[in-house]
Amino acid sequence: VLEKEVFISHAGMPCRAESPSIYHIGAVARGNLRSTVVSSWEGRGKDGQWKATPKSMSIVEDLLWSDPIDPRDEPGTEKVVEPNFMRNAGSRFGVHVARDWLEKLALPTMVRSHEVRHSGWDTLSLGGGKALWTVFSNANYQGCGNDAAVLVFSGDGSGVPQVVSWQPDTNSNLRLQNRQRLIDLICSNKAKLRARLEEAAEGRARISTEEWNFHLREVLELDIDFKPFKRDLAGRNTKEGKTVDWRYFLNRFHVDVHLEGRSDRPALHSKNDAAMDLLYKNRTELASVFLFLDANGDGVLTRSEITKGVELLNSRLPPGQKMDASILFRILDLDGENDEISVNDFVACWTIGSAHGSIDHV
Repeated sequence: VLEKEVFISHAGMPCRAESPSIYHIGAVARGNLRSTVVSSWEGRGKDGQWKATPKSMSIVEDLLWSDPIDPRDEPGTEKVVEPNFMRNAGSRFGVHVARDWLEKLALPTMVRSHEVRHSGWDTLSLGGGKALWTVFSNANYQGCGNDAAVLVFSGDGSGVPQVVSWQPDTNSNLRLQNRQRLIDLICSNKAKLRARLEEAAEGRARISTEEWNFHLREVLELDIDFKPFKRDLAGRNTKEGKTVDWRYFLNRFHVDVHLEGRSDRPALHSKNDAAMDLLYKNRTELASVFLFLDANGDGVLTRSEITKGVELLNSRLPPGQKMDASILFRILDLDGENDEISVNDFVACWTIGSAHGSIDHV
């Protein structure tokens, strides 16, 4: 709580706990919480209402993972509290739920982040003179071109901030970061791209730039025009800018695995290996799960811990996106039952490579 004026959280407020208060938040034993990966929503009870498990866990989830419901988009949701299926954790809450929370605290304003806003901020009227502000201070988040903002409160008790916003920098470093993200997406979806482009080519070595652009947008699920990036992504091997050698494009970039202390072992890269694509795509989530399963906290992974981690993450992945632990053992060169690898080495070993050498660690 800021100056008896603003309640600030990352995402939401404890809207599922019975008679929640600010003291419930202070009572959470935060040092005992290893993860909020597993949702605390159990499902519907016999009365048809959603039930939640331990109060402290639901409070933490609501603070970190929740989102407000805009009644202008979803009329009739003012009093709703429901599971946040989009994030698989936390809650979606109506404006009257947020208003009731602020009234309990005798505050006019709530500030949260957790969601990208194109202008860097927005505000939602809760009624009764209360307001909810969403502010996002990371410009060009994941290359989407959003502005960034901060809120400045004067301390006069009004709860109305001054907005300071700025547009993303367009210097060369930012362009390099955006290029790296595009290549990262391509390497994470190479198997899908290969199948799609091969089908579209119908035996041709080249496809039109328009076809290439269309299929990249579909597979990568990005609503951007790739044509200005064609020479950078697809290389110089084009004909008057009208066609793309799709095989050459796909083979330009690949994922390498370099393990600390094993320089004598040749780098293993993905090429068209769909299993490798899935492991690379989910590497961050795998590392989080490995830390969660590291019972003694030594940061070292055994084959059995890796197997459990892959099984746990697979239980949350849709069909067709599940990973094979045996492929991961082969990549990490874990041949014996007693072989180990540190979590730090696992995170650092993935590198995007090209025909001209390594680009950067990812």
